[in-house]
Amino acid sequence: MVVQLQVGKTFQLTPSTLDQRNHVLQSSLIMTYTSNDASVATVDSSGVIAAVAPGRCVITASSGGLSDQKYVEVVTPPPTVPYTPVPTTLKV
Repeated sequence: MVVQLQVGKTFQLTPSTLDQRNHVLQSSLIMTYTSNDASVATVDSSGVIAAVAPGRCVITASSGGLSDQKYVEVVTPPPTVPYTPVPTTLKV
């Protein structure tokens, strides 16, 4: 699954550690996060991804010798269209 973010937006990763049977483990393992292209998206020590510029990158979460990756696509926000209300009169 690809996380798609607009430039300037953020996304919180929520890691979980699983055993061989995919049961969630309650652990106090420290997660480390890295981005393979910080010019596209950065990730902080809490797992918050920040979209920097359009492109694609990979965020890796690692702990205890294990790791997983999340693919990120950063897109340009759609242009905003200015809206000016036009006064109207209703004749009843």
